[in-house]
Amino acid sequence: MGGDYTRLTFDPSNHFAGVRMQQGRVQLDSDWNELVDIFERRNRAQGLDTFGPCAVPRETPDAFKIRLVDGAMTIGVGRVYVDGLLAENQGSAMATVDPLLGELRGSEPIPYEAQPFSPQPPALPASGAGIAYLEVWQREVTAIQDPNLVERALGVDTATRLQSAWRVRVRPIAQQYLAAGDVEGSPEWQSLIAAPSGRLSSVPVGGLDDAPPAYTGGENRLYRIELHDSGPAGTATFKWSSTNGSVVSAVVAISHDRTQLTVARVERDRVVGIQPGDWVEVIDDELELAGEVGVMALVQGVDSTAGLLRLASELPEDLFDPSATERHTRVRRWDQKGSVVDASGREYVNLDVTDGVIPVPTDSAMQIVLEDGIAVSFSGGAPHPPRRVGGRPRTRVVAEEELVTFFEGGVEALDVEVLETSPHPGRPTRRRHQASHAQDYRSGDYWTFAARSDGWLEVLDAAPPRGVWRHYCPLAIVNFPDFSLDLRVMWPPPELTRADRASGAISVTATGHNDGTFTIQQAIDRVKGTGGHVSLGPGLFWLAEPLDVTRTESIRLTGSGWATVLLYDGTDTAVRVEQSVGVTIEELTVLSAARGLAAGARQALSVLLPRGLSGTAADVLTSLQTIGSQHSSESACCLTLGDSADVNVRGCMAIQLADSAAEVPAVALRGLLVNARITENTIVGASGLANREVVGLAMGEQPYLVDAAHAAEASRGAGVPYLVTAGLTVRDNDLWCSRAGISMGGLTLHLFETRIAHNRVWAGQSGGIVLTGATGESAQPGVHRLTVEDNLIRVVGPGIVAGTDRARVRGNVVSPNAALNLGRRAAVDEAATQPARRVPHPESGIVVARGLRLDATDDCEVTGNQVVGIAGHGIVVASATGTLRVEANEVTGVGGMGIEMAPGSAGQHMVIRANRLHDVIRIPRNGTLPAAAVRLHDIAHVEVLENMVDGVGQTALGTAGRDGIQLSGSGSRIVRVRGNDLRGFGVSGSALPDSAGVSIDGTAPSAEVDVSTNVVRLSTTPVAPAWRALRIGMPLAPSIEQQIRRAAVGPIGVLEGLIRSTVLRQPPGQATPQAATVGAGAAPAAQALISVRGNLLEALGPAPTVEINVAGVCTFADNQCLRADSQFSTSTIISLQADAAIFTGNHVRGGGQFAADINTRTNGQVNQAWSVVGNVSVQGVRINGGTGNSSANVNSIAGIGVPTVAEPAAGAPSTRSTG
Repeated sequence: MGGDYTRLTFDPSNHFAGVRMQQGRVQLDSDWNELVDIFERRNRAQGLDTFGPCAVPRETPDAFKIRLVDGAMTIGVGRVYVDGLLAENQGSAMATVDPLLGELRGSEPIPYEAQPFSPQPPALPASGAGIAYLEVWQREVTAIQDPNLVERALGVDTATRLQSAWRVRVRPIAQQYLAAGDVEGSPEWQSLIAAPSGRLSSVPVGGLDDAPPAYTGGENRLYRIELHDSGPAGTATFKWSSTNGSVVSAVVAISHDRTQLTVARVERDRVVGIQPGDWVEVIDDELELAGEVGVMALVQGVDSTAGLLRLASELPEDLFDPSATERHTRVRRWDQKGSVVDASGREYVNLDVTDGVIPVPTDSAMQIVLEDGIAVSFSGGAPHPPRRVGGRPRTRVVAEEELVTFFEGGVEALDVEVLETSPHPGRPTRRRHQASHAQDYRSGDYWTFAARSDGWLEVLDAAPPRGVWRHYCPLAIVNFPDFSLDLRVMWPPPELTRADRASGAISVTATGHNDGTFTIQQAIDRVKGTGGHVSLGPGLFWLAEPLDVTRTESIRLTGSGWATVLLYDGTDTAVRVEQSVGVTIEELTVLSAARGLAAGARQALSVLLPRGLSGTAADVLTSLQTIGSQHSSESACCLTLGDSADVNVRGCMAIQLADSAAEVPAVALRGLLVNARITENTIVGASGLANREVVGLAMGEQPYLVDAAHAAEASRGAGVPYLVTAGLTVRDNDLWCSRAGISMGGLTLHLFETRIAHNRVWAGQSGGIVLTGATGESAQPGVHRLTVEDNLIRVVGPGIVAGTDRARVRGNVVSPNAALNLGRRAAVDEAATQPARRVPHPESGIVVARGLRLDATDDCEVTGNQVVGIAGHGIVVASATGTLRVEANEVTGVGGMGIEMAPGSAGQHMVIRANRLHDVIRIPRNGTLPAAAVRLHDIAHVEVLENMVDGVGQTALGTAGRDGIQLSGSGSRIVRVRGNDLRGFGVSGSALPDSAGVSIDGTAPSAEVDVSTNVVRLSTTPVAPAWRALRIGMPLAPSIEQQIRRAAVGPIGVLEGLIRSTVLRQPPGQATPQAATVGAGAAPAAQALISVRGNLLEALGPAPTVEINVAGVCTFADNQCLRADSQFSTSTIISLQADAAIFTGNHVRGGGQFAADINTRTNGQVNQAWSVVGNVSVQGVRINGGTGNSSANVNSIAGIGVPTVAEPAAGAPSTRSTG
């Protein structure tokens, strides 16, 4: 979109370096626009000469890094320079301050679908291999596209802006070029980046016969010639404007018949505007950013007052939406009209009978007259050679070993159409950006030239387009749905870094290392005293002994990615870093194997390299395990880090060639590690990243409960092993492991922040991320913490196990690892068809476990996570806890419960808020212990707030009940259950065992219980003989009581008041209450305060909808209690037994003998501490064994609020409520 300029004067052949102002002179826009062009051209040339055609600065190493997970693509945050142009992805979640630039920047990559300059990108293919690339260009932005450019104090626009836009696309490349790593040499790439070959000349043809040809117009103008349709001469079309296309107005509305536009203004000023007979182009940002042109339309009528343009033809349906203001729908005037003639006066085309654009002549000698003695001609220039600027590639050097077997066995082609369909109905599909021969013209390219009223015309002589120039950078070879090979070039290159300039890089070749001429260890020993850089070339480096990086400072060991392979043929560790500071290991592959594995290693490489691109994670891991089991019964580490500071491991592959019984991890940690960073690596093995001494323990049913005693058993005769981390970061890694992905337990101490983030973990039965031990103590809160966030985990065992204080488990996704075929069930739907069995916690999603502290795990958060489709429970509390918050998590389709406290656990303060639990308890469960969507026990202060439960045990049979929210334990003093929505219990048409929507059992005698504003619905229709919407204070089942007793004598039962006296009331009619005392030191009897307010409670079956049996004062008010069937006419809808009862403002509906049966007793004797008033029900309310007479019925129906008449019990005086 062009601005309103006088002329554009910049010409690089003038070699101007700047513009100088003179005093007393007129200021022109052209001078200062030329200054901008001078500086912009210099910056681009300097960037191109320095960085090359494509470069990513190391300050933003993730810039435009392409990642694929399950067919979804993300684009990394940062900057890249393409042909000298700066393109910047500012990412998502703008919350991080860049201290160097003093601005906000995003902390997360953006999805492919959320690119800022590509509102509707083409859909990604489901499978196939090709190239992901970046396209960068510059566009003019005016106040129509960005209203913020208007100065409100003036009310009019001033200057325009030049914007750098970019987009990421995917394109098929011939297999032979991918296999050779020569993306730039492929015909598809050269066709993409080919510069337009069309040229334009402008000539004067007007004036008097005896005078030289000249411009005859009376205005000073800047002409713009812009190509409309792409293609060769005869197919391509153009349009022109005498005002640089600057007569533009915003479209406010489009009529229903799409023939009338309401615009912001018809006239730009008193002279220039839109008139009947003008051709206009209707366009918006979506079309422009997609490289499309607008729709040409002939203006038939104009109403300047109302701002209306009446068009001669209707616009395409559903193409424009002016109400979507972010699309900036606009109309632009062009000046071609009527009969178009050539220089001889012969008509070339009549625009009154066409679509308003002029075909580019096939005859390059033909001159098309515009107006006022100006004519233009088109010609084809010489084809451009392949663009390899200075011989410097746009991609990093890809070693032959990385791709030579890429297509062995066959790989399907990438399902991406080279031809893109125009969104304009009726317009044929056209080839965009595919110029490959001399006569092609590209849509959107334009030329400008000036004309002055004195007859002067700026003459163009076969000039190339002024714009729009598009620049391209390959980013990655992609193979959908899961793999990408990075092609980006980093700047500065390794040989130009500061450490290398100081000491000089030392290069080691595979040949020199293997024949002993100059080995890697010799190079390390040479620089270990002074620091330096050891650069490894491509090839296979055999290691007979571990590489020893001990007592060194400032050493950098760099390879060539997958092409540099260190093969360790031993049983210790391939690379050992100990007692060192400032060690960086990057961009190399380490493969460890037991002795005698030479043949197996070569076989592994032949499998791994091609499948790393064309297979799946399961293919790679399964193949390596098969090879390992055939060749090895021992195992070795790839890398061991211990007693060091400032250690960085980045961009490496660590492959442990061993079977799944290996007792050491691929990457081992030990001793004291300060500020260690393990980022952007691929780790394959039995276990991925772990402290070496505990990974091989036989951990039994609950492998995450590893304490000091277990760790001591693993000391291997070298003293008690330990791991202390201070500022450990494990980020952006891919781990494929048959046992544990990341595991740090035993004697482990986390100081400052241990951060495990943005990793992708495929793991087995030992867990995805298992972190126990302890965090440091500090007087300042939050100094020492454990953060596990935004990881993608596919696992057979537990997904995440956190067993320390101040653990923050946020934004992770846990799902089953069914693809790895490791002999353990993972798919819930398959497990649901198997015989009933107990679901062990090791198969659960997120576990809050016990670490080294013997009292309780404190100050933990589990927030914003997703647990999908696993066989176990969603979130498990398997430890005594102090403060624990479980908020905003989503648990879907799990075999076990949504949120569960394991037997033997307890809590001081727990908040369960805003979680969504959908389709839980899919695996059959038997026994007397009911299952529940949320099951908690023995928490001193518990709050269950605003959770959504939809579907509890709807696909599973079994004898155990299914509760929505189940709270129990005599240690609970404050219980709040508010704002929850529970529905969908049991299997439709099947008997539902003894169950409740909300069940609160056995609280402390002086507990405060608040159940308010909940919705409980039994939305399925099972036969439900004992289903209640709400149950409070029923006796504890023996199994629960026994579990509490066991917890009291175990190492976890340390919370004060865990086992307390529980007063359990007898059913009505029994004179003596039954007291259940668990443990010693029973507390004296005290009254509890029970409040049930504002709930919607619905149930089916003969059991009461609400059953409350407590020792204390119960307020039951403003509730709606519904029994959804009417066949149970002899039962009661609400059963309430308490020391005192307030029953008011309730609406009770459904079949039953009584709306409510209320019994108030003290020490087993009937009392009259009750108030029943203002309720609405068809049935009566029976109080203390009365009959519920008709007067009570009438008063309840009327809803007058008259005190209800109660029939006195035998021997008791008649009384009325206190009202």
